[in-house]
Amino acid sequence: MPRERAPAPGHAVWNELTAADQDRSFAFYADLLGWHHAGAMPMGPLGDYKFIQSGGVAIGASMNTPPGGAPGWRFYFAVDDIDAAAARLTHGGGTILQGPDEIPGGRYSVVAHDPHGTAFGLVGPRRA
Repeated sequence: MPRERAPAPGHAVWNELTAADQDRSFAFYADLLGWHHAGAMPMGPLGDYKFIQSGGVAIGASMNTPPGGAPGWRFYFAVDDIDAAAARLTHGGGTILQGPDEIPGGRYSVVAHDPHGTAFGLVGPRRA
């Protein structure tokens, strides 16, 4: 069995779809790209955070849009140190919306906006 490598900093590592009706929205991508849901994590009143599989690999998740949130895709990028990346983000004029929060696997995530308001996320270890 091949050893799993850590994702290279700067590479996209997770794709998250939020939609008013996640199953209906996801069906479009499932039909178009051959994806399927496999496994889920309960998110209380939002329903389930459903994991997206492509060719047997987890590539992201879908969920219902949280109150006040906007539907669409959010892409998460690997960083080598979540705290250092968060500091660079705010220094560069970005805004942290959430995090750093621990996620399964021992890494941390940050949800952010760039200086122009575009949403994205960061994922990486906490080095400090």
